[in-house]
Order: sequence, then structure tokens, then C-alpha cells
Amino acid sequence: MNKITLISYPDYYHDQSRKALLVNTTADERNTVQQFLQANDIELSIYTYNNENQIEWLLNVANMVDTVYINVDNTTDRSYHYLSYLISLTNTTWNSREIDYSIINRGKAIEINGYIQKHWMG
Repeated sequence: MNKITLISYPDYYHDQSRKALLVNTTADERNTVQQFLQANDIELSIYTYNNENQIEWLLNVANMVDTVYINVDNTTDRSYHYLSYLISLTNTTWNSREIDYSIINRGKAIEINGYIQKHWMG
């Protein structure tokens, strides 16, 4: 049975489940995540950050979760100034049609489905 825990600022959640951070996702990406979670039996704690100008919390969470997904093109808050640091983390997958960060991190996903396939399947 699914056990999904959603966490947002200012909270932290400590348990033994896999943890993911979804940063600045679009409505379509959130719908894709929701459909995947409804169709699959998975235990996961998901932190969400959506252009909230809470940089300290964002950086703390990025360093404590198992995986991070960032939609670079949907970043409009101060977190934009921290993208290169976040993308440099080895647990980060990023998506952008406008900026190529592959010199920093080759973990580019064309869509959130690529991230889900790589990190949540199995």
C-alpha cells in the first residue's frame, strides 16, 4: 500500500522512507507525479518547493534528501541564484529547454517522467 508523505516549508520529516525534493514544478509535472503515485505502490516522502523564497530551507532539504528534481525554466524566485549549486549536487536531476547545465551535471531529464523512471522505479 502507498505511503506518501508530502512536506513543504517550513517542515522537515524524519523517517526511513526514500525522500525526494521537487523544485519549481509546473502543474503538468505535478499531475504526472500524482498519476504515477496513484498507479504504483511506493513509499516516499516528497518535499515540494515552488518559488517560495525560502532559500535556507531549500538548501537544507536538498542536502538531506535522496534525489532532487528541478525545473530550471520554471524558477522565478531567489532560488534562481542558487541553481548552479543545486544542480552541482550529485543527487540532482534537472530539466531546462533554455539553459544547458550539462557541464556541471549530466543528469538532465527531458521531462519529469525521466526523473521518475530513474529514481522511483525499483
